[in-house]
Amino acid sequence: MAKEGLCPSCVHSVWCPTWAEYKCLEKEIRFTQYGFKQPTTCDSYKKRDKNFKERRCQCNDCLKNEVLLDEEETENE
Repeated sequence: MAKEGLCPSCVHSVWCPTWAEYKCLEKEIRFTQYGFKQPTTCDSYKKRDKNFKERRCQCNDCLKNEVLLDEEETENE
C-alpha cells in the first residue's frame, strides 16, 4: 500500500485491498497506485486522530472476496 500523499492519513479515504487503491468517500473518486498520484493538497482533507478506526472497503469486489474467504475458512475447519 502506498503511503505518499494525503489519503493514508485522511478520514475520508478508504483503502481497497482488492484493487490496491484509495477511495475518497467525500469526493467519490478513486486513486490508483498505477495511474494517478495521490493528492498532496486537497480542500476536503481532514487528518485522522490517533483513535481513528479505518473503515473497510465496501465495494462489491471486496464484499465478494470476504464471502469467499469466509467460505474457504469454513471448508478448512
